[in-house]
Amino acid sequence: MIEVTCGCETATRLPESAIGTPFCCPHCQQTIQLVSGEALAEGAGTGDFDAWLTVAAGPGLVGTRLLLGGVADVLIGKRPDCQIVLPAPLCVDSGSFLFISDTT
Repeated sequence: MIEVTCGCETATRLPESAIGTPFCCPHCQQTIQLVSGEALAEGAGTGDFDAWLTVAAGPGLVGTRLLLGGVADVLIGKRPDCQIVLPAPLCVDSGSFLFISDTT
């Protein structure tokens, strides 16, 4: 199970199978999505989703908190195989990467 914390400080536990699926915080209703550049086995995400991005502008995702986990790089783009999919006018075809570095 992955324990995630919303911006309102509400903690929620989710299975690793929830990666990629948006959900709403049960307290403040903010949209949260777990993002990983790799599939994680059940139990492998514990304590791993401790970095996040919050979408500040653009259509569709404003206010969404993207919680980042895993060790593989995260692909951002408009293609459906990207871990973070942005609307077509906001990104290029080739996509971009978030390079994940676990320095703890």
